Amino acid sequence: MATPADQVQTARARARRRLIGAVVLLALGIVGFPLLFETQPRPLPVEVTIEIPRKDGGAPLVLPSRTAPITESAQDAGREVQAPTPAASAPAAAVLPPVPARPVAPAAVTEARPAAPVSASTPRPAGATPPATTAAPGGTRASAPIRVLDEPPQARDLAKEREAREREAAAREAREKAAREREIAAREAKEREAKEREAREAREKAAREAKEREVAAREAKEREAKEKAAREAREREAAREAVAREALREPARSETVERRYVVQVGAFADAAAASEARARAEKAGVRAYTQVIETDAGRRIRVRVGPFPNREEADKALGKLRAAGLPTALLPQ
Repeated sequence: MATPADQVQTARARARRRLIGAVVLLALGIVGFPLLFETQPRPLPVEVTIEIPRKDGGAPLVLPSRTAPITESAQDAGREVQAPTPAASAPAAAVLPPVPARPVAPAAVTEARPAAPVSASTPRPAGATPPATTAAPGGTRASAPIRVLDEPPQARDLAKEREAREREAAAREAREKAAREREIAAREAKEREAKEREAREAREKAAREAKEREVAAREAKEREAKEKAAREAREREAAREAVAREALREPARSETVERRYVVQVGAFADAAAASEARARAEKAGVRAYTQVIETDAGRRIRVRVGPFPNREEADKALGKLRAAGLPTALLPQ
């Protein structure tokens, strides 16, 4: 059976494993919650409307050598794209290559309306910058300026605050779960200790009661043996006294009359003792019988051997009984 120290060590190991599992679950929650509750929308393709003017709409425009700021996405916000500078040997009518449209969020895209075609006769204010034109397939040009707006800072702050709250809630839940598990483990350990203490006390009580019963039984057996020895001693003494009184009561007979003799083994108050004495006498090789009489001391059972026609045969039987260890008394009849 495990000792209390082993059980406490086992409870500590179980609590340690549970704490490690709670930490692992907390780490998985911290990593998984941002993935499950991601607020950034999926990128969608942007549809750009391109208007192709007629061939006789106007003359081609020449781009100036200055830079043209083009905002593409939230990641490239504020980055300016340098337009190529025409070389000396380049033709006068240089155009920009087509710019591929990037997939951006619909909420962050503001598309400008297409500009009207510009002809050579249309006056232009001084210092104005001509709009960027896109060469369409087949030599035609189309103007499609695109401006991508950055994500509002308030939305980013709200998303960060929500993620922080979720992480804090997951950590708090993990701490509460670990505390509950520790409390349950401590309560279970106390209950096991109480049950073991009760079982130990019950075993000790049962052992004490068994020992007390054993001592009581041994004392009762000793008392019974002493009482039996005293009773047998009293019965033997009573038998000797009865034999002596019987001998005194026998009438005196003349020497000329033929006598018979009996050998008395004893007079017993207990039938079992009388049966045992008779069996021992017969085992010694003589024939015995019992006789119930009433005396001054009460009812007695006499065990006798005989009768014998003469003294010699009676003496032979007397010798056999004495060799068997039985008390004897020779009585004439």
